[in-house]
Amino acid sequence: MFECCGTWLLAALCAVVLAACGSGGVNAPPAPDPAAGTPLTVSPAVAEVLPGVPTTFSITGGLAGYTAASSNGSVLPVVATVVGSSFTVTAGAVTADTSVDITVRDRANTAATAKVTVKFVARPVVPLTISPAVADVLPGLPTAFAITGGSAPYTAFSSNNAILPIAPNVIGSTFGVTANAVSADTVIDITVRDATNASVSAKVTVKFIAGTPLTITPAVADLSPGAPTTFTITGGRPPYSAFSSNTPILPVAAAVNGSTFSVTPNAVTADTVIDITVRDASNAAVTAKVTVRFSGSPLALTPATADMYPGLRATFSISGGRSPYTAASSNSQVLPAGPSVSGSTFTVLAGDVTADTPVELTVRDALNASATSKVIVRFVGAGLAISPATADLFPDQPASFTITGGRSPYNAFSSNVTVLPVTQAVSGSVFEVTPKTVSADTAIELSARDTLGALATAKVTVKPSALNNQITFTPVAPTGTGCGVNSLCSGGDALVVVKAVQNGIVLQNRAIRFDVFYGSYQLVTPGSGLLVNTLNASTDALGEATVRITAAAGAATQVATIQTTDVSSGLSRRYNFNIIQQIAGAGILSTLPSSAVTITGPKGAPGLDGSCPVDVFVDYYIFGGTPPYSVASPIPAFASVTPSTVSVRGGKFTAQVKGCGKVSFIVNDASGRVVESAALEGLQGAKGDATTGATAASLTVTPTALTIACGGSGSVSLAGAGTFTASSSGGGAGFTISPSAGAIPNTVSFTAGAGVVNSPVAVDISNGSLSQRITVTVTGRVGASCP
Repeated sequence: MFECCGTWLLAALCAVVLAACGSGGVNAPPAPDPAAGTPLTVSPAVAEVLPGVPTTFSITGGLAGYTAASSNGSVLPVVATVVGSSFTVTAGAVTADTSVDITVRDRANTAATAKVTVKFVARPVVPLTISPAVADVLPGLPTAFAITGGSAPYTAFSSNNAILPIAPNVIGSTFGVTANAVSADTVIDITVRDATNASVSAKVTVKFIAGTPLTITPAVADLSPGAPTTFTITGGRPPYSAFSSNTPILPVAAAVNGSTFSVTPNAVTADTVIDITVRDASNAAVTAKVTVRFSGSPLALTPATADMYPGLRATFSISGGRSPYTAASSNSQVLPAGPSVSGSTFTVLAGDVTADTPVELTVRDALNASATSKVIVRFVGAGLAISPATADLFPDQPASFTITGGRSPYNAFSSNVTVLPVTQAVSGSVFEVTPKTVSADTAIELSARDTLGALATAKVTVKPSALNNQITFTPVAPTGTGCGVNSLCSGGDALVVVKAVQNGIVLQNRAIRFDVFYGSYQLVTPGSGLLVNTLNASTDALGEATVRITAAAGAATQVATIQTTDVSSGLSRRYNFNIIQQIAGAGILSTLPSSAVTITGPKGAPGLDGSCPVDVFVDYYIFGGTPPYSVASPIPAFASVTPSTVSVRGGKFTAQVKGCGKVSFIVNDASGRVVESAALEGLQGAKGDATTGATAASLTVTPTALTIACGGSGSVSLAGAGTFTASSSGGGAGFTISPSAGAIPNTVSFTAGAGVVNSPVAVDISNGSLSQRITVTVTGRVGASCP
């Protein structure tokens, strides 16, 4: 039996696939009207369809405004007028394969024909059945029906959907129904159809349940806001459920526990009629008409809005509603209220706040009606103040002051408006001043007054300018030239000169601080070539302070800013310049450090030669050119490099010193450029001091290895006798030792500060007779530097 069904289903599926693909020969349409453009066609031109299965045909070409006709409308009905350019047909059942022509015509009467074969589908071996075929059902109780035979999927229909609702689409082969209440036994047909349009019916009788009718008591009632009322349900079939037609005014719990339930109305502004509907388990319903009565003038709280201040009291008045009243606060710590109210007024006292704080006061009457007042407890602070309270200002340099505390709005005043003018009315809490030129330090008092009359002052000193507005910016070779005026090529250098002049007098030996304010460049430390973001320089005999800056290799074109600060006065000025991207050109490839690096080994024991440095690491950085770069050491036995390939501009490789010698590393870029790094030299340590027969002083260092983080410190303890020296070769500018010499016993500390810090760092501690090497590992570095 199942083999037969499988064969029939397979045949049906094949027929559907053939219909969808439009297989078979093509029947050429009549010659099109020349005005029609593309020839009229209908697709599929040949199709096989199954009874009851919709098939869509598409029309292209011809003149729009199509009609369609079937050669056998009883088997394959077609809607004559086509809407748009497609239409769908559904074939009826046939007793044998039946050929039908569908002819489409356009507005010019040009025709195209589709050849359709309606396939005969044999009925399944197992006939379609529904169980139970006859059933009595009770209202409110679910009943299950099972479908067997036929061809899934199935659909189900009720002849009386109001009493016996059914979802048409059946999931699987079973479905359930639940009848509603009836006033007499009612016969209803349930019809099931399968995929071949075969049908079967079940006769269902929905039984009338005799008994006491469903009632609700009271059926009509007047209710007062805030007063509970109980309703009683009799008859029908429990359990019961209840519903309100106006839940905000008359909330009702849906599920009824037992046969009684209670409701309490909220306040209304006029008599309001509401329906309470009760349903039983058979879905029978009964309704009670309720009128919620208006009890008087609406409840109100005065004032409705208010500003209050800490330590001050305010009185609120209640009107309307029905006494007695209660009061509550949304923030009882700031503004405590109630709960009980004596009469129709109550007083509240505001507490301290750290910012303006909104609080809502709510009163309720005996009927549970409510009214609110929105209060803001204002922050007045610990007192009016100006920040900063003291300041040094400079001519033509704007400065901002902030007023705090007190009660806005504020006014500001200057004791010397000629030198320090100020706009009196302050917008918000911040005001700005710009001093005029002075020839000597000038003391001025800034004052602020709030709306309550409180006064605060700030002491200001306007100082003469120590820097003029002229900053000299000069690009230098090899890559700093050729990128335009006031510009620096990426990977190039420039000199920045600031002249310190006060009242026309050149200031010599004046400390000027240079800072990278914005941009892809750094300051070059004289001597070491170390790149930093902050650098101090002193003015020379001409009053000029000079620094060298270098732009990052390959930096994008941008506007950069350098800031200069006179350290003595604190006056700062900023200067903008351009960085122009340059990634090709002679001399663009370079390495840092740009000067030779010398590593000296530890001093020898008394009377013995010193030793060569071993396992000392030095970082080199590559700028310019075209990455990737290849790096090689001509003498790897003395100094090896890691890695041998650097993939980005500004990337680094590390040289490891393994003894005494001298070498320059070879760097090749991807474009064939070659550059040698500055020399790296390892020197033998000094010979130890000769002894005179006395016993060498002892030396113990604990621990011999430690780890510190960037910005942190670590220490070792020295025990023994005599004096010591502590030194590190290749630790980096950010790595410091304190103290570097002294008496034993002692404690030596190591700090990883901002700047280049190598890791690990080898530190040698010696008392002239004995020496001990300490290994310090630094964590948290960004590249080779501590932030």
